[in-house]
Amino acid sequence: MKIFVNADLGEGEPAARTRALMQTIDLANISCGGHAGNLASMEFAVETALKNNVKIGAHPGIVDRGTFGRHATGISADALQILLVSQVSTLAAVANRAGAKLNHIKLHGTLYHLVESTPLLAAVFLETVGKYFPKLTVIAQTGGEVEKIAPAVGVSVLREAFADRGYDAYGYLITRGEPGAIIESVAAAKKQVIQLATVGILGFGKPDTICVHSDSPQAVRIARAAVAAVA
Repeated sequence: MKIFVNADLGEGEPAARTRALMQTIDLANISCGGHAGNLASMEFAVETALKNNVKIGAHPGIVDRGTFGRHATGISADALQILLVSQVSTLAAVANRAGAKLNHIKLHGTLYHLVESTPLLAAVFLETVGKYFPKLTVIAQTGGEVEKIAPAVGVSVLREAFADRGYDAYGYLITRGEPGAIIESVAAAKKQVIQLATVGILGFGKPDTICVHSDSPQAVRIARAAVAAVA
């Protein structure tokens, strides 16, 4: 089974990096105005994805530009629903104008981790996707709450792991800011992707897709290494 490489894009990275990543990856998670992005960045990312036959996905996040959506403390179920419908619909409208359709949804940053660690929020997330965006696949953390609940509500899931984030001895992501949380070495990232593709995450199994973050200066080289590792 093919392992896809995905990247979070439209987050303020240089345009040249966006283009280079789009020439490499399978799936683009495009920021849709929450933690980052605006209509112009969405239009550029969608058009670039179309030129490179990359599948387009929404990358909604908590509206928290100052911390890039990575340090919010929580979100209510109602706020999560409104955020999802608003941000995903915005990107869907941009894609539709360009003659494209969305393929998937992947949450960003703190929102991703809150939903993956909170059964109530995971259920609300999936119910909202199933109701308003039933044709879209969800990219979810391997071993997280979303993957566990999704089959019961009929939402398809791609299990995700990370090329450029460190894992602890128990198979969990190391918290940003702690030693080993960020992998900057291309060689180390490729080694991790090979392990993820062959062995998987300890206790959770193999992923269906590998993520590369576009805010890394080495993002393009890591993405190319990841593609080579799963070929």
